[in-house]
Amino acid sequence: MFMKAIFGCVLVSAVIFSAACSSGGDAIVIYFEEQESGSEKYRSRVIVTPEYLRIDDGEGSTDFVLLDRKKRVIYSTNSFDKRTLVIKWRKLSLTMPEALKNRVETLKDSVPPVANQPVTHLRLYTNNKQCYDLFAAKGLLPKAVKAMIEFQETLSVEHADFMLAMPLQTPSDCDRVNNVFDPTRFLKFGFPVHASDYLGRSRQMVDYKTGEKVDKNLFNLPQGYELYSVQDMRAK
Repeated sequence: MFMKAIFGCVLVSAVIFSAACSSGGDAIVIYFEEQESGSEKYRSRVIVTPEYLRIDDGEGSTDFVLLDRKKRVIYSTNSFDKRTLVIKWRKLSLTMPEALKNRVETLKDSVPPVANQPVTHLRLYTNNKQCYDLFAAKGLLPKAVKAMIEFQETLSVEHADFMLAMPLQTPSDCDRVNNVFDPTRFLKFGFPVHASDYLGRSRQMVDYKTGEKVDKNLFNLPQGYELYSVQDMRAK
């Protein structure tokens, strides 16, 4: 799935946990076709409700990623070892280095609209390196965009911690901006109906539905899984 094997981390504690149930209604369900560099294409599904954002491989998915939007916490389940990675949002005090210069190129392609919303082709650069090739639909699924922004902001905490904990590693300029200093840059122009990044990963929306009723159990974490947090281990 889009968030396959987010991080390989150390076990912290054994806890039985279940997220609060959603009402199960008023959901936005979005289907994507994704591809990693050199790999086969695969399908993913994003479910957005006022309380949650869930990413999985579709019906019957064993593993999933869940954002509790009220708590600003991401849970990533792994059925193989029955563990759940926990990523908690916190305000970062990092400032983008002056050496990182971002710019946006707007292309003049004739791109058909999506759901009557205009689509713009953009390229996002950092220090003249193309970090994203993006087709964004302004005004499309704004509630989903808001949830995706919350997800990216929360996930950036983990990326920032990794960058600070590994100072001898040299992340690329695109990596630092996309994942830490401006993780929502590709969401500022509307819904990303198609996006590809500097690593050759791509994601294209193939369908979506609004006003869907979904099973509230989709927002429950598996019982008996052990919760672990990289942040807690680094604090010891």
